[in-house]
Amino acid sequence: MAIKFAFVFCVGSIFGWLLETLYRRFFKPASEERRWVNPGFLTGPYLPMYGIGMCALYLLSLIDFSFVGGRFAQRLVMFCFMAVALTVTEYVTGVIFIKRMGIPMWDYHGMWGNFRGLICPLFSCFWTVLSVVYYYLVHPHLNYAAEALSHSLPATAILAMFCAVMLADFAHSAAAFGRKKHCVGNR
Repeated sequence: MAIKFAFVFCVGSIFGWLLETLYRRFFKPASEERRWVNPGFLTGPYLPMYGIGMCALYLLSLIDFSFVGGRFAQRLVMFCFMAVALTVTEYVTGVIFIKRMGIPMWDYHGMWGNFRGLICPLFSCFWTVLSVVYYYLVHPHLNYAAEALSHSLPATAILAMFCAVMLADFAHSAAAFGRKKHCVGNR
């Protein structure tokens, strides 16, 4: 099961990076600058926040919600849990990177209903829509691929290398951030 979650995490991290990069280039509000930018803390093309979010979606997709009632109610409850999971992931990531480390990754202060500028109802709605898209269009294929790859030694080795590169990138980025913050603090 760990290999499946590692695979889902890596896929989510890469697709999250793609989603954020395209959003910041083409879909940001007209009042903000639209440009190509690496949207994350890390150097490489991945955003672990989305990897964690996709693992949450994957796990919630596997839960049997039959205790709720009819099929519509089951899906509704599942999508609500998914939206909450993604919003909590965004909030925790924001607390760590924006509030604690001072890295301005996003700012919802000007948006209606925001909480500490880290989460807001509009983006929680986006997370809900992405959850529905994930469940119906991505999950069946991702689940199949995760199952198939979890039995493949070469795929597991590639996955391990990818995770190692991501960890090395995190160590490098954290060290660079520490040096930058230390230099700024000495002025």
